[in-house]
Order: sequence, then structure tokens, then C-alpha cells
Amino acid sequence: MNIRTLKKDIAFLANDIAMTIVINNSIKGDNTEKASELFIKAAEFKSDFLKKANAFVAKADRKNYYRQLRKDIFEQFATLADEATKL
Repeated sequence: MNIRTLKKDIAFLANDIAMTIVINNSIKGDNTEKASELFIKAAEFKSDFLKKANAFVAKADRKNYYRQLRKDIFEQFATLADEATKL
């Protein structure tokens, strides 16, 4: 795994959440305020994790840092995806 792949994964997951929000909102359409809040959270998700992926990490700590970062990404994605599907 390299940083470029990690960045692509972050962008893909954020876009997946955003598309889920848009689709669910277009089908149901009754909770636009909650949908806009989740859309903002998805944008913040992408921004925050891209900053963390671009952060300088000492060579000795890189393996553990990126392993923990990947774990955090998928945990937060699961939380946002659950919220998006409950719209």
C-alpha cells in the first residue's frame, strides 16, 4: 500500500457516502436538513483524512501510523454510511 492508493480510497469512500446521501434524499426527500449535515460531514471526512494522509511521519513510525489511519478511515466511513442509509 502506498499513500497515493490511500488518498484514492479516501476520495472513493467520501464520494460513495455523498452519492448514498443524494440517492436516499432524492428517493425519500423528506429530511433535507439531515442530508445537508451528512453531506458536510462527508466533505469534512475527505478533507481531514487527506490532511492526515499527507502529514509527515518519521520513517520508523510510518507503518503503524498508516495502519491506524486506515483503521480510523474505515470506522468513520462505517458510521457515516450507517447514518446515510438511515435517511
